[in-house]
Amino acid sequence: MFCTTFIDVADEFGLPSYIFYTSGAGCLNLTLHLQNLRDNHNTPVTDFNNPEANWNIEGFKNSIPGKILPRPVLNPFLCDGFLDFVKRYRDAKGILINTFPDLETTTIEHLSKGETPPVYPVGPILELKREDATGEGRGSEILTWLNEQPPSGCFNETQVKEIATALENSGFRFLWSLRRPPPRGVVSFPLDYENPAEILPEGFLERTAGVGKIIGWAPQAAILAHPASLWFGVPIAAWPIDGEQQLNAFQMVVEWGLGVDVKMEYSKEFGMAEEDVIVVGSEEIEKGIKGLMAEGSEAREKVKKLSDRSRDALAEGGSAEVALNRFIADVIKNLG
Repeated sequence: MFCTTFIDVADEFGLPSYIFYTSGAGCLNLTLHLQNLRDNHNTPVTDFNNPEANWNIEGFKNSIPGKILPRPVLNPFLCDGFLDFVKRYRDAKGILINTFPDLETTTIEHLSKGETPPVYPVGPILELKREDATGEGRGSEILTWLNEQPPSGCFNETQVKEIATALENSGFRFLWSLRRPPPRGVVSFPLDYENPAEILPEGFLERTAGVGKIIGWAPQAAILAHPASLWFGVPIAAWPIDGEQQLNAFQMVVEWGLGVDVKMEYSKEFGMAEEDVIVVGSEEIEKGIKGLMAEGSEAREKVKKLSDRSRDALAEGGSAEVALNRFIADVIKNLG
């Protein structure tokens, strides 16, 4: 996605270039749209930096609120450099995307009209067979706890306390991967708390014993594939942080109806001062949890159906295989 200068290297050797786009088709469609406006219609991207506006963009079924557009793309100091990368996508012979047609139907159809290089929806690309990534054997302990729960039962310090309060008040079982953020100004992976009780409401661990479990690192793919979680169809409580996550949340909740909104417009940009970070209250979080867990909710029904379709996409003769065969045929043609 960010190595488009290699297209020039490939051209020197007479080789075709392809982009592997690890975000969704929606993000690709949006950024190509913004790049086209900038370069072909003399429209500065910063014109879209209006949180109160709604934008109609072809390839999406609904108008997109300005408040959920990716902030880095609208940043006047970053947007031109980023869109220069996007512009080079048009020089590639094709774009492989980690998505599948039953998920992003409208967007993939729009991107397939011939105005961009051919797109190949080769997803969903998931690594579900890998064992514990840390080698510490912690995954087995967590999955043992999950095995004791009924099927489909899972789901800055001030914010942590609000989340804890919401989880407790919701009354639902939970598995919470709670990790310590790196020190301010340090870029690193989160660490585990030695004693989570130090940042949780007093007595929280005792009151939720048997109902919830607090952990650090988690084997995410294994947990989400567990029957107690619901690949098994896990609906999403959308609470994005940065990058294109707000757009992803919009698609999940509004475009596809596969989740509920906790705080779709929430943003915590890198380097933001702590005092500028919005704290989402426990009431909002609790409302999202209850909406997500409600029996017979439309989101839960839709996500179960789409879970089956995602598996069909990876089956023999499925959309991923069809897209890969098209891609291979195109590579052979362009090498000829």
